[in-house]
Amino acid sequence: MDKKKIGEEQKQLISKLPVKPRKLSREELGKEILQFISRHKICTLATCTENMPRATPVHYLNKDMTLFVYAEGGAKLKNLKKNPNISLGIHGPYRGFMSVKGLQIWGKAEIIYQKERVRFAELKKMYEKEWKRDITSMDTGGIPSIMKVIKITVEKARYLNVEKGIINQAWKA
Repeated sequence: MDKKKIGEEQKQLISKLPVKPRKLSREELGKEILQFISRHKICTLATCTENMPRATPVHYLNKDMTLFVYAEGGAKLKNLKKNPNISLGIHGPYRGFMSVKGLQIWGKAEIIYQKERVRFAELKKMYEKEWKRDITSMDTGGIPSIMKVIKITVEKARYLNVEKGIINQAWKA
């Protein structure tokens, strides 16, 4: 199927929505995206190396448009060491087509190790509150020493919120 035909079919589908599509300014879209990121805490982080993609559901926190993920290790960190380019997806609950809300993000990831005391201490402080709240029933003694932080800098995003008429609008940092 060629791009022109796909574009025509998308326009037809959008024209049948019970809400009028709206075009947000860069600033308005940025605010919508930030609210969406802040309301959710789970995303699917996609990494890739040697032509082998990996998608991992992870818990994240954000500070504005920067996301932080605690990670113990594994293939996602091995991939990031070789290739810092990431994509991630966040979605809202599905209750029918009009409820569809989702965010795709592309950016760069950086691994922050505990030996980087000053940088890690700031992130640990941010996570401690969330960590304690989430794991109060477990006696973990705090954040395990094997943990690292993946810092994700958002470069661009694409947001969809059918209910509000925001149809796949792109945002760039």
